[in-house]
Amino acid sequence: MMICISRFGRNLATMYRSGILLLESLKICRDLVGNRAIALAVDQMHDGVATGRKINEMMREANIFPSLIIQMVTTGENTGQLAESLDNMVNYYDDQLPRKVKAIFAILEPSIVVGLILMVGTIALSVFLPIAQMMSTMK
Repeated sequence: MMICISRFGRNLATMYRSGILLLESLKICRDLVGNRAIALAVDQMHDGVATGRKINEMMREANIFPSLIIQMVTTGENTGQLAESLDNMVNYYDDQLPRKVKAIFAILEPSIVVGLILMVGTIALSVFLPIAQMMSTMK
């Protein structure tokens, strides 16, 4: 989710800064986010902005975007620096994503090791138990 929100913010900021109209930028971003729920929210944002509502209001109604992102977009809209605000959001996520991934792998690594130990142990038992039974019947 964080990656998709970051992708949305980066693309929207780039298009908005380059002079593409906001409605057209939202339409393009909908196809670029890579997540159906966020794409649906961006589609709703597009429809809301087309009727004259603010982006932050539409983000709040979508219930997908974190409150920090909504606050950053609100600040950007109120100050007229939406692209810079979106860049700050992207920079925040680019800083947080590696930390989150590292934390996930820190949890997964021991569980994978334990799973491999159990799997190798099961295979070893399935090989050696029949051999031990055959040797005991031969004596």
